[in-house]
This record gives sequence, C-alpha cells and structure tokens, in this order.
Amino acid sequence: MLIVWLVMLIVAVVIAIWSIIYLFIRKGFYTNFNKNNKDPNFKKNIFKYDNILDSVGGLDNIQSIETINNDCCLKLFSNSLMDQKRLKKLGIKSTLSEDSVVLSLKDYNFNTFVLKTKRLLKNMDS
Repeated sequence: MLIVWLVMLIVAVVIAIWSIIYLFIRKGFYTNFNKNNKDPNFKKNIFKYDNILDSVGGLDNIQSIETINNDCCLKLFSNSLMDQKRLKKLGIKSTLSEDSVVLSLKDYNFNTFVLKTKRLLKNMDS
C-alpha cells in the first residue's frame, strides 16, 4: 500500500512540475507575441484588395486606373483621401505626382487589382 502512495506522490510531483513549466512557457510566448503585434488594427494592415482600396480613399475616389510596367497608376479625385502611412504598412511604395499616384511593390503584378477595380468602376457607373 505504501508503494502505491509513493507512486501517486511521484506522479503528482511530475505533473505539478510539468504544469508550472508549461504555464511559464505559455506566458512567455503570449507576452512576446503581443509585444511584436502592438497594432490593434492588425487585420487592417494585411495585404489584400480591400485594404489597398481603402488606403487610396475607396472606390469612389478613383477616377481611372491602369497598369504601367507591373505598377498601378491611379488618377484620383482627391489626393488628400489617400493614406500613405497605411500603404507603407502594407508594403506598397506610393509615388505621388500632380494628377496621378503610382503604386508599386517589388515582385508583384497589379494586373488583377487593376482588372477587378476597373470592373467595379464600370458597374458603379452603370
């Protein structure tokens, strides 16, 4: 009977030590994860179509759009609606001129973005 109690005690100690180690590792992981992702708007900074469109001022702000050498050339109604900081967070380089904005990203082809936006602009006009 004494052996059974000793085995149970050893198992309980091992489980307690394992639980303490697990909790410290888990706490450290979540603390480091939250330190690296301080931005509460993390989903707004993911590179996807809606976020790019929102950062240039929305579909209503686009006058015309075309592709030039895998870059996206936009003519906007108002350049002040464009959020260059958000574009930078998305990893997109924006070059602003008097009448247009050129969006470029290394090793990325904006053809699908341009085609989808043209289709939406066409549907919006009709």
